[in-house]
Amino acid sequence: MARLVQKAKASGHKILIVDDTEEVVESTRLLLEKDGHDIQTAMNGPDAISKIQSWQPHLVILDYFMPGMTGEEVVTNVRPFDREVQILLQTGYASEKPPRQMLHKLDIQGYHDKSEGPEKLLIWVDASLKSYRQIDTINKSRRGLRHILDAVPEMYNLQTLEDLLLGVLEQMEGLLGGHSSLVAAIPEALNRSQGADDEPLQSALAITVSDEETLEIVAGTGRFTEMETLERLDDDLLKELKEYLRREDVTEDGTKTFIPLRVGPKPLGIVYFDRKSDIEYDMELLRMFAMQASQALENRRLFGMATEDDLTKVFLKAFFFKRMESEVAEASRYEYPVSLAIIDVDKFKTINDSLGHLVGDAVLKEVSAILRSGVRGHDFIGRFGGDEFVVALPHTDSPTAVEVLDRLRHKVELLTIPGNEAAKVTLSCGVATLLNDDGKRFLVKRPVLPRVVERLLSAADEVLYQSKQKGRNSVSAAPTIRLSEIVDSLEVARS
Repeated sequence: MARLVQKAKASGHKILIVDDTEEVVESTRLLLEKDGHDIQTAMNGPDAISKIQSWQPHLVILDYFMPGMTGEEVVTNVRPFDREVQILLQTGYASEKPPRQMLHKLDIQGYHDKSEGPEKLLIWVDASLKSYRQIDTINKSRRGLRHILDAVPEMYNLQTLEDLLLGVLEQMEGLLGGHSSLVAAIPEALNRSQGADDEPLQSALAITVSDEETLEIVAGTGRFTEMETLERLDDDLLKELKEYLRREDVTEDGTKTFIPLRVGPKPLGIVYFDRKSDIEYDMELLRMFAMQASQALENRRLFGMATEDDLTKVFLKAFFFKRMESEVAEASRYEYPVSLAIIDVDKFKTINDSLGHLVGDAVLKEVSAILRSGVRGHDFIGRFGGDEFVVALPHTDSPTAVEVLDRLRHKVELLTIPGNEAAKVTLSCGVATLLNDDGKRFLVKRPVLPRVVERLLSAADEVLYQSKQKGRNSVSAAPTIRLSEIVDSLEVARS
């Protein structure tokens, strides 16, 4: 009866054996495979160099005396492109090349005399692989820290919540390696920005983990990228997300990793990966990154509370016009057009009076959602009054601005009002454009910026009245305002 041989548990290490004697190669391979190492072999120097480049072993056991190219020459050729691979030279003539002399002369980690037997070779292999693991941990920590340092500034940029959290996933995958992942956040922690990217990602859906608490999948990668239905997320994972959400530390569960996002005792959400980290240092890097991501998420929420209208999720009036002033300054300096539109919801008072303020609020929310989904990421929107919005369109000339507003107007026409489906919601729009096209750059002084914006706003307001006079549900554009035309009337200094 054949004896059953238990296969060694994989060590995770790759070893290349290089020797011109086939018997030595085969015996060494069998010896090392018993310890679970992944083995490849080469019979000469050029083949060894090629496999080091393509396979990237952790350790090379290299015969010193080989025809054509000696082991010493192989080391000399390898080190310029690979400083991390551990190299163990071995020979049957160690006395001819004193070990200390060879270790000093070459960038190698060991020098083994074949006559000392397999046990001594295994000691050298264990020592070399331990050295490799230590060096790999140090290098990985350096790369991870650099990765975090490079990623953190981007996290604190003003961007949509979905973009922020998708960026968090991508950066964490950079630390762990590419695998399926998702971010689930507590809805109260979410305060979405505006722009075209504000529409939910394909992976976004609400998932209820208990009667008292709801999580929302805000971003996903891999198998979660197109997550559309609750049924596709299994019950066990839902329970685990709820459990690990309340924990304070990164947790591994078999083959999975859970990374809570929290600020102090307050949970914001959780990041999940379909794998666990390879080494303990990964955990420390993930803790550092999770702390930064949590703070960026909290800052994004606080920024939204301070600058966004709670009902419509667009900028508050004061913040909108401060940002508009900065946009005008950039547009005048770098000579690109910027358009400003005022949008009025037609007969909104009638909607409020006849159907109630709750319906009126619902209409404003729907109109706002259409506006936010219909502009570009660098455009921005504000709430100007009860039923009025303002839209800034940088890098947009007057004809293009009219096209954008007309497209939005048509989308709003498709809205239906609950309780009065026959009624239509329409918009009246006025657009004004500022242009510096005379070949001269102007540096608009900060005290003057509000007056330039007021001039632009006034022009847009005048043509908004024209739209209403034409019967509403239309877009009107003011003649383009050239910066050179207002230089004399305002305190504008040439740069």
